[in-house]
Amino acid sequence: MQAASGRARVRFDRDALAEDLARLSDAGRTAISRAQEEFKLEGVPIERLRACEDAHPSGTRLPGCMKLYVPDWDGRWRIVFQIAMDSEGALLTYLASGIGHQPRGARAPSAYQIAHHRLHGRWPRRAVR
Repeated sequence: MQAASGRARVRFDRDALAEDLARLSDAGRTAISRAQEEFKLEGVPIERLRACEDAHPSGTRLPGCMKLYVPDWDGRWRIVFQIAMDSEGALLTYLASGIGHQPRGARAPSAYQIAHHRLHGRWPRRAVR
């Protein structure tokens, strides 16, 4: 897919997305699903992307990753992408989606913790699974 100007190409992992959507509330599933459909067709608006911290005090390590707030700039949910290359050039590959920051004591992982797990094959040391 050729992304429109000002938008990054994106590739979604259907299995990972389905797993993440199953963890969310109805509102979360709706918001993330709508964003995924838009981005799959039109690409991700570059101005909405923010760099993830390479190493966060929460224990997550997400070097070379980008985050996006859903449904908008102050949205409750996040989608985390990793920057990758293919034969057409740079693109974003889906890593995880979910709540941006869980309240203290929550048992469900955040989008960042899920992304860390998928990147490194283990949960961050401070994560609650």
